[in-house]
Amino acid sequence: MRAANLDLLIPALEDAGALTLREPNSCLTVMNLSAEAIGELALEQQNALYELTDLSSLEDAFMELTEGAVEYRAS
Repeated sequence: MRAANLDLLIPALEDAGALTLREPNSCLTVMNLSAEAIGELALEQQNALYELTDLSSLEDAFMELTEGAVEYRAS
């Protein structure tokens, strides 16, 4: 996600139970909080959201597809 003021939004997200990870491209990865909850917290702060993408289904699909794949094996 991207927002006008991540420094203001991150503490509110974490207080609501989210895990956050700041990315080097000025984006923030938020886990354990719905898009609706993120949007409502940003709205309470009058903090504009510029991007909010739900990646959970993509991550789940990737994990399913690569479940049996092993790149390295012990010899």
